[in-house]
Amino acid sequence: MENATIYFSLIVIFIMAFMLGVGLGFFLKTDNSAIVQVQPATELIALLSSKPVSGIMIYGTVEDINDRNIRISNQDESIVLEISAHAKVYKTADGKSEEIVFEDIKKGDALTINSTMTSDGKLRGDSVYIFTNIQK
Repeated sequence: MENATIYFSLIVIFIMAFMLGVGLGFFLKTDNSAIVQVQPATELIALLSSKPVSGIMIYGTVEDINDRNIRISNQDESIVLEISAHAKVYKTADGKSEEIVFEDIKKGDALTINSTMTSDGKLRGDSVYIFTNIQK
């Protein structure tokens, strides 16, 4: 009789542990929302680097230039993007526009950069427009 009580107690403990595990499993289940969010980012990069998207406009003031990388800021945010070696650079003043060289860009210039997104998700500047006589 004592053995039957021990077996019965073990079975009850096993059932209770199983039910506790199932309950905790439902309560503490893994949140897969982070995994699901990776897909839209991949889709967004594919969309923005596709041929129908002709460009992404970036506007701001030149904060720093390092080789062909320009840090451009607008209000309290800034980004750095590489300007293509084949990018055209234009300066606009008094309604007239002229092509200049990349080296003529200087800190403090007000710029609009037409950029494209590469397949690895980086922005690349394809043309640069410097605007003078603009209040910053």
